[in-house]
Amino acid sequence: MSVPEPYRLLLYLVGTLAFVGLNAAYLVWVERKGRPGFSVGRGPRRWGRRGCCSRSPTR
Repeated sequence: MSVPEPYRLLLYLVGTLAFVGLNAAYLVWVERKGRPGFSVGRGPRRWGRRGCCSRSPTR
């Protein structure tokens, strides 16, 4: 028993969109929760020993 062509196309599109959506959700979760430390930059206040080589803040 074969599935009619419009239903096969609909199933293909729904499956593809579900895969893309779940993959995007997983990658966002990994980026935000799985490894939060990889986006921490080394700014001027964190350079050197305890930030002692940075300039003093101007206010």
